[in-house]
Amino acid sequence: MPSTNRSVYSMDSQNRLCRVGFVFLLFLIARPAWSQNESALWQPTGGPLGGDIHVLASDPGQAVLLASDGTKLFQHDGTRWTLLEAPSETITALHIAPAGRYFLAVSRPRPDKQHAKLSSILSSDDGGVTWTPAGLTDLEGEFTFITRSPAGVLFAGGLPGLYRLEEDGTTWTNVTPTGGHGALVAEHLRFTEDGTLFTVSSGLSVHRSKNGGDTWTVQHDYVTDTGVASLAIDEGGALFAGMSNMGDNFYIERSVDDGQTWERLTASSFPTVALLAHEGTLLAGTLGGGLLQSHNQGETWEELNLPARYVRALVAGSGASLFAGTSQGVYASPDDGASWTFLGTGMRAFRTTSLLAHTDGSLLAGTLSGGLFRSDDGLTWERLELPAIHVRTLLETDTHLLVGTQQKASYALDGAFYSIDDGETWERATFTTAAHPFFGDPKTTTTTSVFDFLAHPEGTLYAAVYDPGFIFLQGVYRSEDGGQTWMQTLLRNDEDEPLGATALALSPDGTVLASTGGSLYTLNEDGNTWTLRTRHAISTLLAQPDGSVLIGAFDGLYRLSPGSNTPTHLALVNLAIHDLRVNAAGDIFAATDNGVFRSNNGGVSWQNESEGLSNVPVLTLALNAEETLFAGTDGDGVYRTTPAFILTDTETPADLPIRVALSQNYPNPFNPATTIRYQLAANTPVRLVIFDVLGREVATLIDAMQTAGAHEVVFDATNLPSGLYLYRLETAERSLSRKMLLLK
Repeated sequence: MPSTNRSVYSMDSQNRLCRVGFVFLLFLIARPAWSQNESALWQPTGGPLGGDIHVLASDPGQAVLLASDGTKLFQHDGTRWTLLEAPSETITALHIAPAGRYFLAVSRPRPDKQHAKLSSILSSDDGGVTWTPAGLTDLEGEFTFITRSPAGVLFAGGLPGLYRLEEDGTTWTNVTPTGGHGALVAEHLRFTEDGTLFTVSSGLSVHRSKNGGDTWTVQHDYVTDTGVASLAIDEGGALFAGMSNMGDNFYIERSVDDGQTWERLTASSFPTVALLAHEGTLLAGTLGGGLLQSHNQGETWEELNLPARYVRALVAGSGASLFAGTSQGVYASPDDGASWTFLGTGMRAFRTTSLLAHTDGSLLAGTLSGGLFRSDDGLTWERLELPAIHVRTLLETDTHLLVGTQQKASYALDGAFYSIDDGETWERATFTTAAHPFFGDPKTTTTTSVFDFLAHPEGTLYAAVYDPGFIFLQGVYRSEDGGQTWMQTLLRNDEDEPLGATALALSPDGTVLASTGGSLYTLNEDGNTWTLRTRHAISTLLAQPDGSVLIGAFDGLYRLSPGSNTPTHLALVNLAIHDLRVNAAGDIFAATDNGVFRSNNGGVSWQNESEGLSNVPVLTLALNAEETLFAGTDGDGVYRTTPAFILTDTETPADLPIRVALSQNYPNPFNPATTIRYQLAANTPVRLVIFDVLGREVATLIDAMQTAGAHEVVFDATNLPSGLYLYRLETAERSLSRKMLLLK
């Protein structure tokens, strides 16, 4: 094993606190851009293009469009998207103000309260290059909108309340409505043409202000637990609210008397999460039902020909132009929605969760939210018309192409889909449960979440199903007809409850292995019952020729030897491992949070093979017939290896990594100490610095010349308060940042 240089740092040794600007911090944590060079081992394939866009902002006068999937921030200049250096927090709202000033709302977990959020408003005066606090910082709850009144006054609101930006451009006044059940929050805000303000919160609590928010009247008080997902006001002053309750009942409410009384409209059986009144029409964006349009105030609706079925955001451009933020990316219409163009160039934001090298030479990529893509040349991509959008696993057999998908909401399609024409058309597979003493007779469904497939050499297929919402559906299923119908095996715990399965593998002797996420089971000879092998956290499995099993977990690689029930920690300590693959030569490749690693000795030692990859986690790998390796990333598309990768000397010592790498601290969250590990490709000056979320430098752990290889330092935060911190590794080659959470 490679040697590790270990240091210990305590806050007691820090003699001074150095303040740095927030702008500088945001510059530090930006992801470095990829640049091609002759020694790079990887190159981007150019896609898949798009992202699951939640937030849009446009400024018709400047012809600028901003879009975010909640993590990344993109700017469109009329030709292509550019990734901006946004804060490493969740983006919940965007706005473009006059003179090109950008505003965004960000949220982060509140460290001392579970499930709570803290939100802030930031602004940029240089086109999104740098961001500074804009006067609202660390308010509880999430901001859901930043918008401008007809008079040009800016408002920001959501669960923290409603705030108005005053003429000085820096001071915010709290103008949250009071009175009624919907007071103290403002989930949605719209304006009439004369400047009247309407806020709406859950249960159709409506408040009105005719003086810019100084005073409010209650128009309609809280009536139910129904949620308000969207709000619009048309040119005639009618209010429209997209509603959803805790079940599957989705509808639109309309008021023509300033919100005092409401009537229910029939629009879609899917949630209406975006409403826009534009040029005499009303547009409704739904999650699953596409984009709808009404010309008569919601009495009747027609579906527009927008290709995406999940529409989360709608904004108007100049004249008749419209923009739609969807699960596929951003679409633009120049003619009030009659036709749409996909704005994809430059945007790679999907989580690529599965890759399949097809026997015809093409490459398939499954994504979360974006669906399924195919590339015939490894450089350009097309979207296949798969009914579901959350893809987890792919499998090709002699007769069928199989896709396993996940249900992430009650309105989203999931299950297994099969195609006999290489993805041109799709059919849904059926799953039949086994009889159960509590759940009763067998039940057949097409709806469940499939996380993995396995093809046995004897022709039987297996599917790993994980569905904690319907535990009687969980387990490993078996198919004898190429994946069209599936029967549940008896993967159960000691209380006879069905266990969810997340990963499958095949041992050299033909035994099927299944992971439940926290345990490993083997299929018995009867093909129906299972035996517990070991209890251990598992994210991926790879059976070895000697009968051992490599277990990829979120804290490294483990080996389970033949006949043993106790895995041993083998390598890649404290690295989250998402996928394992082996090539014809027996080299093993691991997809990790820190790139791709290769081992040519059965996993004992590893070499970092990530030069050319962007600094995002790698979630999945695939090898084609030419032994080209493909890597699907968490938000930066698919990469492929270059000729330099093929020529890499596999005998290079494992303790000399080819690039700088910074691991996630462990443990995390921590109290009061945690270990930070990193790798250096060459002898180099090194600085390892800790910042708080306001950009203040709270500790310098390392500031010295260090040698190539693996290093680690223990950070003791005894004298620091609970909260989110960032640690930054700076070398002559590159700079990397990660977040850590101190909980006391």
